Amino acid sequence: MEESRGHDTVREMAERNEGSYLLLPIVAAQSAENIGVRLIDRLQQANIALSRSLLSGETTLIYDDVVSFFRILAQGTNNQYLVTVVEQLFSYSELLGTIITRLTQEERDRMFAQHVKLIHALRERDRGHAAEIVRRYILFYSYAAEKHCNVKATDLVFAAMQEFEGDLL
Repeated sequence: MEESRGHDTVREMAERNEGSYLLLPIVAAQSAENIGVRLIDRLQQANIALSRSLLSGETTLIYDDVVSFFRILAQGTNNQYLVTVVEQLFSYSELLGTIITRLTQEERDRMFAQHVKLIHALRERDRGHAAEIVRRYILFYSYAAEKHCNVKATDLVFAAMQEFEGDLL
Protein backbone atom coordinates (compact mmCIF):
# COMPACT_ATOMS: atom_id res chain seq x y z
CA MET A 1 0.00 0.00 0.00
CA GLU A 2 1.42 3.33 -0.99
CA GLU A 3 0.55 6.49 0.87
CA SER A 4 1.17 10.11 0.08
CA ARG A 5 3.92 11.52 2.27
CA GLY A 6 2.63 13.33 5.34
CA HIS A 7 -1.00 12.30 5.01
CA ASP A 8 -1.57 9.53 7.52
CA THR A 9 -5.07 8.23 7.80
CA VAL A 10 -6.55 7.94 11.26
CA ARG A 11 -5.86 4.19 11.18
CA GLU A 12 -2.24 4.72 10.11
CA MET A 13 -1.80 7.19 12.96
CA ALA A 14 -3.21 4.69 15.45
CA GLU A 15 -0.84 2.05 14.08
CA ARG A 16 2.08 4.48 14.29
CA ASN A 17 1.19 5.12 17.94
CA GLU A 18 1.08 1.36 18.55
CA GLY A 19 4.47 0.92 16.89
CA SER A 20 5.85 3.71 19.06
CA TYR A 21 4.35 2.08 22.16
CA LEU A 22 6.02 -1.22 21.33
CA LEU A 23 9.41 0.06 20.18
CA LEU A 24 10.28 3.35 21.90
CA PRO A 25 10.47 1.93 25.45
CA ILE A 26 13.05 -0.57 24.13
CA VAL A 27 14.98 2.28 22.53
CA ALA A 28 14.89 4.25 25.79
CA ALA A 29 16.10 1.25 27.82
CA GLN A 30 18.92 0.52 25.40
CA SER A 31 19.89 4.18 25.31
CA ALA A 32 20.00 4.29 29.13
CA GLU A 33 22.58 1.55 28.99
CA ASN A 34 24.71 2.93 26.15
CA ILE A 35 24.31 6.70 25.88
CA GLY A 36 27.42 8.79 26.38
CA VAL A 37 27.83 12.09 28.20
CA ARG A 38 28.04 14.09 24.98
CA LEU A 39 24.74 12.71 23.71
CA ILE A 40 23.08 13.39 27.06
CA ASP A 41 24.29 16.99 26.71
CA ARG A 42 22.84 17.12 23.17
CA LEU A 43 19.60 15.70 24.51
CA GLN A 44 19.53 18.44 27.14
CA GLN A 45 20.10 21.08 24.44
CA ALA A 46 17.32 19.57 22.34
CA ASN A 47 15.05 19.77 25.36
CA ILE A 48 15.92 23.44 25.89
CA ALA A 49 15.00 24.05 22.25
CA LEU A 50 11.74 22.19 22.84
CA SER A 51 10.92 24.37 25.85
CA ARG A 52 11.36 27.46 23.67
CA SER A 53 9.20 26.08 20.88
CA LEU A 54 6.51 25.06 23.38
CA LEU A 55 6.47 28.65 24.65
CA SER A 56 6.21 29.97 21.11
CA GLY A 57 3.32 27.63 20.34
CA GLU A 58 4.68 27.14 16.82
CA THR A 59 3.58 23.63 15.87
CA THR A 60 6.28 23.06 13.25
CA LEU A 61 9.02 23.98 15.73
CA ILE A 62 7.50 21.79 18.45
CA TYR A 63 7.28 18.87 16.04
CA ASP A 64 10.87 19.35 14.84
CA ASP A 65 12.17 19.60 18.41
CA VAL A 66 10.32 16.46 19.55
CA VAL A 67 11.71 14.59 16.52
CA SER A 68 15.22 15.86 17.28
CA PHE A 69 14.91 14.76 20.92
CA PHE A 70 13.88 11.21 20.00
CA ARG A 71 16.48 10.95 17.23
CA ILE A 72 19.20 11.77 19.77
CA LEU A 73 17.65 9.28 22.19
CA ALA A 74 17.88 6.62 19.47
CA GLN A 75 21.48 7.59 18.69
CA GLY A 76 22.21 6.79 22.33
CA THR A 77 21.52 3.12 21.59
CA ASN A 78 24.59 2.99 19.33
CA ASN A 79 22.43 1.11 16.83
CA GLN A 80 21.89 2.82 13.48
CA TYR A 81 18.98 0.53 12.63
CA LEU A 82 17.09 1.73 15.71
CA VAL A 83 17.84 5.34 14.72
CA THR A 84 16.28 4.65 11.31
CA VAL A 85 13.23 3.02 12.91
CA VAL A 86 12.72 6.02 15.23
CA GLU A 87 13.07 8.42 12.30
CA GLN A 88 10.38 6.44 10.47
CA LEU A 89 8.07 6.52 13.49
CA PHE A 90 8.46 10.31 13.59
CA SER A 91 8.36 10.94 9.84
CA TYR A 92 6.28 13.99 9.01
CA SER A 93 2.54 13.63 9.32
CA GLU A 94 -0.01 16.41 9.12
CA LEU A 95 -2.17 14.52 11.59
CA LEU A 96 0.74 14.29 14.04
CA GLY A 97 1.15 18.05 13.71
CA THR A 98 -2.57 18.58 14.24
CA ILE A 99 -2.49 16.56 17.45
CA ILE A 100 0.42 18.68 18.72
CA THR A 101 -1.47 21.86 17.79
CA ARG A 102 -4.49 20.79 19.80
CA LEU A 103 -2.65 19.92 23.01
CA THR A 104 -3.61 22.20 25.86
CA GLN A 105 -0.89 24.17 27.61
CA GLU A 106 -1.18 21.80 30.58
CA GLU A 107 -0.71 18.81 28.25
CA ARG A 108 2.33 20.43 26.64
CA ASP A 109 3.79 21.13 30.08
CA ARG A 110 3.25 17.51 31.08
CA MET A 111 4.88 16.34 27.85
CA PHE A 112 7.93 18.51 28.49
CA ALA A 113 8.19 17.28 32.09
CA GLN A 114 8.47 13.74 30.78
CA HIS A 115 11.42 14.76 28.62
CA VAL A 116 13.15 16.12 31.73
CA LYS A 117 12.42 12.92 33.69
CA LEU A 118 13.76 10.84 30.81
CA ILE A 119 17.03 12.75 30.75
CA HIS A 120 17.43 12.11 34.48
CA ALA A 121 16.73 8.39 34.02
CA LEU A 122 19.34 8.27 31.25
CA ARG A 123 21.91 10.00 33.44
CA GLU A 124 21.20 7.44 36.16
CA ARG A 125 21.41 4.61 33.59
CA ASP A 126 18.04 3.36 34.82
CA ARG A 127 16.78 1.19 31.95
CA GLY A 128 13.47 0.31 33.59
CA HIS A 129 12.57 3.86 34.52
CA ALA A 130 13.55 5.20 31.09
CA ALA A 131 11.37 2.59 29.39
CA GLU A 132 8.43 3.30 31.71
CA ILE A 133 8.63 7.05 31.14
CA VAL A 134 8.53 6.56 27.38
CA ARG A 135 5.75 3.96 27.63
CA ARG A 136 3.57 6.43 29.56
CA TYR A 137 4.58 9.24 27.17
CA ILE A 138 3.28 7.26 24.19
CA LEU A 139 0.11 6.28 26.04
CA PHE A 140 -0.48 9.93 26.94
CA TYR A 141 0.06 10.94 23.33
CA SER A 142 -2.34 8.21 22.16
CA TYR A 143 -4.90 9.48 24.67
CA ALA A 144 -4.43 13.03 23.35
CA ALA A 145 -4.84 11.77 19.77
CA GLU A 146 -8.18 10.21 20.74
CA LYS A 147 -9.32 13.23 22.70
CA HIS A 148 -8.30 15.94 20.22
CA CYS A 149 -8.41 14.25 16.80
CA ASN A 150 -10.62 11.17 17.18
CA VAL A 151 -7.69 8.81 16.49
CA LYS A 152 -8.99 5.69 18.20
CA ALA A 153 -6.16 3.71 19.79
CA THR A 154 -5.55 0.15 18.68
CA ASP A 155 -6.82 -2.54 21.03
CA LEU A 156 -3.33 -3.09 22.43
CA VAL A 157 -2.76 0.58 23.21
CA PHE A 158 -6.31 1.09 24.47
CA ALA A 159 -5.91 -1.79 26.94
CA ALA A 160 -2.64 -0.28 28.18
CA MET A 161 -4.29 3.14 28.53
CA GLN A 162 -6.99 1.60 30.71
CA GLU A 163 -4.36 0.46 33.20
CA PHE A 164 -3.49 4.08 33.99
CA GLU A 165 -6.95 5.67 33.91
CA GLY A 166 -6.22 9.37 34.15
CA ASP A 167 -2.61 9.00 35.31
CA LEU A 168 -0.74 8.58 32.06
CA LEU A 169 2.13 10.92 32.86
